[in-house]
Amino acid sequence: LDAGMHPSTPVTLVENGTRSDERVIQSTIGNLWETVHSAGIEGPALIYIGLNEASRGRAGKLSSSADVVPFPVREDIQNAILRAAS
Repeated sequence: LDAGMHPSTPVTLVENGTRSDERVIQSTIGNLWETVHSAGIEGPALIYIGLNEASRGRAGKLSSSADVVPFPVREDIQNAILRAAS
């Protein structure tokens, strides 16, 4: 959020990926902490930022060619990143 992501940016959490007890949970950047806490995620977990519900396949798994939702970055931060990279 400090970098300028909108609080409604979608997030997908995958706990225990590829295991029989895998869980896929949808949230947003703004609600991420509350979601992790209320879902009782203890890990291991991957956090995909910018994945939306449409990126999931028929079986409820993430597709390998997921659509990524671009998120805004404040211009001043973007410029500082570009300066540091050059």
